[in-house]
Amino acid sequence: MKKTFLALITVILIAVIGASSFGIYSIYNPSATPTPSASPTPEPTATPTVTASPESTPTPTLTPSPSASVTSSPTATPEASPSETPQVTSTPEPTQSVAPSASPSVAPSASPSVAPSASPTVQPTVTATPTPEPTASPTPSPTPKPESITYTDVTGANVIVKLPVNRVVSVMATDLVTAIGAHDRIVGRGNIDATGLSLLPAAIADIPVAGSVETVLEMAPDLVIVSELYGDANVELLRNAGLAVIVDRTVQPRRSILVHNLGIMLDAEEMAEEFNSFEAHYMNLVTERVQNLTDSQKPTVYFEFYMPGYSCGPGNSFHDLIVEAGGINIANETVAMPILSAEYVLEKNPDIIVRMLTYLDGFELSSFKYLQTEMMSRAGMSEVTAVKNGDVYIVRDAVIVSRETIGLLYYATWFHPDLFADIDPAAVDAEYLQKFYGVSLTGVYTYS
Repeated sequence: MKKTFLALITVILIAVIGASSFGIYSIYNPSATPTPSASPTPEPTATPTVTASPESTPTPTLTPSPSASVTSSPTATPEASPSETPQVTSTPEPTQSVAPSASPSVAPSASPSVAPSASPTVQPTVTATPTPEPTASPTPSPTPKPESITYTDVTGANVIVKLPVNRVVSVMATDLVTAIGAHDRIVGRGNIDATGLSLLPAAIADIPVAGSVETVLEMAPDLVIVSELYGDANVELLRNAGLAVIVDRTVQPRRSILVHNLGIMLDAEEMAEEFNSFEAHYMNLVTERVQNLTDSQKPTVYFEFYMPGYSCGPGNSFHDLIVEAGGINIANETVAMPILSAEYVLEKNPDIIVRMLTYLDGFELSSFKYLQTEMMSRAGMSEVTAVKNGDVYIVRDAVIVSRETIGLLYYATWFHPDLFADIDPAAVDAEYLQKFYGVSLTGVYTYS
């Protein structure tokens, strides 16, 4: 019995050794299994993951498999060098031998299942478009300023004014030079009453008055501005002394022309344009509203200067103001400065009467009231339409001379109250004074 048991053990060992030898031979015989072709190396942007079956457990025991023979090592998996690319080998059917490589293989107990990740998406290479360097635009050379300007004044004289103008004697137009911000260049001025000075910057009062030709010469100005009342002889004396003398007016249409050119002479073009634009806005507004009126829709107007009967006709700025505001001057067929008789005025029976107040009358409210009462109480005037309807207006000279645009607005509201109900001349006047002179509106300027 013992011999039989030993013989059986011997047979079993021989069978085991024979089977093991056959398995080892199968593993190491190079002709037993075809060598798989090399798999293409994936792009370095994605590394496939080899997922072993959950039952796979590395073991040092070599277990022959009918489908594949895999050599496994029980040692820990070494980390691949960062520069290495893992080799992934597909499993051909029915059998496969995995060639050993730098990366160790995982030995599953069942057939290994390689679960590759999704095919790596090859990201297109984006080449940044270089931002073109901005081409520097050549800086335009500033337009050289002229050395002089030739100005044609109201008399038609071509006056050459050398630039720059740093010293100005404004016998006239002190307010316009100030309005464009150049009052610091005024070294001499004309006479301005106290009320007029109150509507200008305080510094104007400190400027000496150029009361004579000799005084003007002593001031050594680059430019002298005078009115036609200055006298041809005096103008000639100053020009003969080498001074640039402009003779002009401060009422339209000369007013805007003078302001524009003063802007060039005094390097104040921007302010000159702003000033002209402000006045043009309101002048155009009045023109647009009255331009289609018929004569029957326009009131007849009697305008009186500083004395009874002294009026205005064609060629006079006061006449032009009446026409522009949509009125008909009763002295329309006379000369520029007629003296009208009381009978003429009564015969024309004006719808509106405008009396101008000057420094001779005083500027107090009582002066305005006195003039109105005197006008309405003249012989026969009680029968005139203007007196009957209470349309007798007193206006201060500054409003229709130095602030002509404001005067136009007052006239328009008096002549056509329905057309200009939205216009407040006093409010516009206040804005005007603050904007261009930096002062507040004070005092009385009209009365009705």
